[in-house]
Amino acid sequence: MKADTYLSHCYAIPETPSVLPLADEAFASVWKESEGVAAREFLAEIVGRDIASFPLRQEETLRIFFAKTLGGRLPVIVPGNRDDFLRVEALLNGREDLADFPVTVNAFTMQARAKNIRNHRVILLGRRLTAMFRQICLALMKKSG
Repeated sequence: MKADTYLSHCYAIPETPSVLPLADEAFASVWKESEGVAAREFLAEIVGRDIASFPLRQEETLRIFFAKTLGGRLPVIVPGNRDDFLRVEALLNGREDLADFPVTVNAFTMQARAKNIRNHRVILLGRRLTAMFRQICLALMKKSG
């Protein structure tokens, strides 16, 4: 077998996608309902479990909004502090225990693993990155027209 045959893909990769940004995935419409409602209650409803075991220190600062990406719009979840960031991450992934991430881990683009939202792609942002992320999103929206 020659190197170029060995290194070739088994399927054709288009040079560029036909349309950018891509259309929203089906799950985005479910998250769209979060706009204008209490974010903690929405998370409890969408995850489908009692989240009393996940008390948030700053429940009133939890926010959900959308960001345009090349892969379609994604929900962005912004907790109010580091502890709430860890609790929301565990909730989205269907775990009872909090992960021991280094303090430098302050953002994720993730596929949720909790039962009712498995494979929903979301962005989880720690509070420190929020202002910078919003500026980037605004710049991208201006560029895309």
